[in-house]
Amino acid sequence: MMVVDAQIHLWENPGAPPAHGERFTYTEALARMDEAGVDIAIDCPPVWDEASLAYAVEAHRAHPDRFLIHGWVDLLEPDARERLQACAAVPGMIGMRFITASPKAPPGETSTLSRIRWPSDGSLDWFWRAMADSGLPLAVCGGAILPHVEEAARRHPNLKITIDHFGAAAMGPGLTQFAGLFDLAKLPNVAVKLTGGPGYFNEDYPVPSLSNEVRRLYDAFGPERLFWGTDITRMKLSWRECITVYTEHMPWLPPADLALIMGEACLRWHGIAMHAPQ
Repeated sequence: MMVVDAQIHLWENPGAPPAHGERFTYTEALARMDEAGVDIAIDCPPVWDEASLAYAVEAHRAHPDRFLIHGWVDLLEPDARERLQACAAVPGMIGMRFITASPKAPPGETSTLSRIRWPSDGSLDWFWRAMADSGLPLAVCGGAILPHVEEAARRHPNLKITIDHFGAAAMGPGLTQFAGLFDLAKLPNVAVKLTGGPGYFNEDYPVPSLSNEVRRLYDAFGPERLFWGTDITRMKLSWRECITVYTEHMPWLPPADLALIMGEACLRWHGIAMHAPQ
């Protein structure tokens, strides 16, 4: 069974939120992936390190069969269209991911994160069209953008959209999903990442409430549109435990569907042929 982590962050420079740790290099990630049994990881370059996209490309070039990339650009820059096109052509780029935690930056906030937050005034309608034209899947995260996914998915049926982190409307303890999440199951071009799961529940391994939540999403979206992953640098469980929570503690999952969720479905969604790393 191929195991594909749908979301990790790799970075070298300081400045990460405390929950993620000081840094996470691809050398460390590779060693831990080998130990846990993770075949491929999709690196989402974090916004807190401006060099993270270049570092993602370095990781992919060093290990092209182990690291793939979901990139981002600052959509509020005047040359955002050109930057998006250039980013889509980066080696190892299989999709794009955007954090949209709030429609507006908080008063006094000037960080890179605040500057990419999604306005809801329609000024970025061009972006949905550009992503649909690119052929790359799009992953989105945060309460500001999630209510707009249904309209975008209907308007651009060839655009594949993945909802991050179980459809959580906000990060932090507890799982509060945005109200329209399960309505999106009827749209075949919308999927859900099962990332960050153990961190939402105040339970020790094997996190029994996680199985219940996966079952709800499984019944709605099916195994072809659910992608296992971790966001490992903020997980309280080990990488191996994040795997065995699914493989050993969800007996209701048929083996073929388990294989889809653990990696095959994610690779198919991105049009990637399945093969074990050499």
